[in-house]
Amino acid sequence: MPCPPVTGARPALALLAVTASLLMALGCRDGGDGRPVTTARNAPPARPTTAGHPADGGPGGPSSPATSAAGTAATASTSGAAAATIAPLDTSPYAWHDDPSIEPLEAVATLEQRFAAPAGFTRADVAPDSFGAWLRRLPLAAPDSPVLAYDGRLLLPGDHRNLASVTTLDIGNRDLQQCADAIMRLHGEWLWHRKRAKEASYPSGGGPIAWTRYLSGQYPKVVGNTFEWRSGRPRADSHKTYRRYFDVVAGWANTVSLARNAKRPSRDEVRPGDFFVLPGGPGHAVLILDLARSADGRLVALIGQSFMPAQNFQVLRPSPRTTWFELDPEQGVETPFWDTFPWSSLRRLD
Repeated sequence: MPCPPVTGARPALALLAVTASLLMALGCRDGGDGRPVTTARNAPPARPTTAGHPADGGPGGPSSPATSAAGTAATASTSGAAAATIAPLDTSPYAWHDDPSIEPLEAVATLEQRFAAPAGFTRADVAPDSFGAWLRRLPLAAPDSPVLAYDGRLLLPGDHRNLASVTTLDIGNRDLQQCADAIMRLHGEWLWHRKRAKEASYPSGGGPIAWTRYLSGQYPKVVGNTFEWRSGRPRADSHKTYRRYFDVVAGWANTVSLARNAKRPSRDEVRPGDFFVLPGGPGHAVLILDLARSADGRLVALIGQSFMPAQNFQVLRPSPRTTWFELDPEQGVETPFWDTFPWSSLRRLD
C-alpha cells in the first residue's frame, strides 16, 4: 500500500511510512499467487496517497474504563440519536467468548446498542438467524478502546477521528487475520453458532479450504506457488481447533481469491453481511455490519474492517460527527483508509 502523507510535526510517522515502503518492496501475502508470506507488513491504517486524501491522525489519549452494559442505557450513537435501555449482554452466540484458549476483550455493548440508526432512518429488516442479524449484535469493547496489532503495537488511538469502536474478536498472535481474513473469520463464527460449521469452506489461490477437510486431519503442504493436501491424524472437533483452522485459511486466502470466488449481489440486493473488496497486492476489503434506510430511500451503513498488519476488527466512521456511511446508488463507497469501493466490488459469502 502506498504510504500516507506525513507532516514534519510527526517524524515518527514519517519513519513508519518509509519502513512500510521498504516492506512493500519485499512483497505481501495478499499478492494473489496463494503463497503465504510471514514478514510484517505496512504501517498503521492510512488512505493511500493515490486517493488524494491526507491521512487522518490524532493525539493518543487514555482509554475510558470499561462500563457494564447490564441494565444501563446504551452509549449514545455519534449520530446524536440515543439508544434505549438494554438487557444484560449475551455473548453466547460469539464462541470466542466461551473458548478457554482465547482471551478476548471484555464485551460491554453490542453494535446495535451503541449505534442507533440516524434520525429519520430505520434499520433494515434481517432474517432472525442470518449473518446480518448476528453481526448486528456483535459485541464491542469499551468506548475509546484503541486498535492494537497482533503483537500489541498501538495502531490507532481510541480517540482517532475515523475509529467508532473496537470489537471483541480476538486477533491471534501472528500477522494473519487481516482484512479479508477477518471477514471470513466472522462468517465462520456465525456458521459455528448456527451449528453449520461443516459448511465452512473459503477460497484460496490453491483452491477451497474446507473445515471438514482440516478436521479430518488433512493439511495444506506448500508445492511451488500453491499447495496440495496431505493426510494426518484427525483433529478434535472443538472451537479451539476451528480457530486454528482460520489461521490456515488466513495463510492462503486473500482479497484476490475472495473477490474472484464470492457471490456477486446486485446493488439493489445489498444487505448486512455483504462486503466490498478490491483485490491486489495489497488489496483491501470492508464489511457491511448493518444498514438503515430512510423513508425517501436513502441508505446508510455501519462498516467494519481489519487491516495490515493483523489487528483488532474495528467499526469505522467517516467523521467524528457520524458513524454511518452514506451508500450513494450512483457513487462508490468511500471509507477512510482506502480508495473508493465501486459497487462492482460488492460480494457475499452466505
